[in-house]
Amino acid sequence: GVRTTLTNLDRTVQRTTDNVTCNTNYADHTFDAGVSLGWTVFDGFRIQTNYRQLKTLSSMGETATRMAIEDLIADIPSQYYGYIQQAIRSNYYRYAMSLSKERMRIAEINYRTGRFSGLEYHQAESDFRSDSTSFVRQQEVLVANNIQMNKLMGNANVNQHLDIPDSSIVINSELNYDDLWQ
Repeated sequence: GVRTTLTNLDRTVQRTTDNVTCNTNYADHTFDAGVSLGWTVFDGFRIQTNYRQLKTLSSMGETATRMAIEDLIADIPSQYYGYIQQAIRSNYYRYAMSLSKERMRIAEINYRTGRFSGLEYHQAESDFRSDSTSFVRQQEVLVANNIQMNKLMGNANVNQHLDIPDSSIVINSELNYDDLWQ
């Protein structure tokens, strides 16, 4: 069937020359014939095109998967050595904190016995607090690296403590390739 619509509208049009035209009671005639011809005689080329697109998408998916796997394989040793570096740095901060604590203890004894003024003791105490803060911050970095390492290795408990040796890598000979692939 044929459907006709007549609508009275106010229409404002701005031209490319910046002139504005205003039409009042503008009549809008819309005709809807409702006729649809959907006959297809030959569509073989479209099928071939869709097949080529699917092959291309499949190839792109394989490439993206391969890149993700290669990135993971590259990230694990990088994170491993980063974790070792942070653990060594943590040991240095722990050692510096222990030295500051000992210095503060000696300065306190000297202050109490009257050999030093309170200034040296307070300076040693300030250094100890500074070294303690650095050690605590380093522990936070180490925990973050531990969590990231657990995520990369696919451990369910990301807070699991990893005891990673810093000098040699021991390979577990009981690993099954198929289980690892899954």
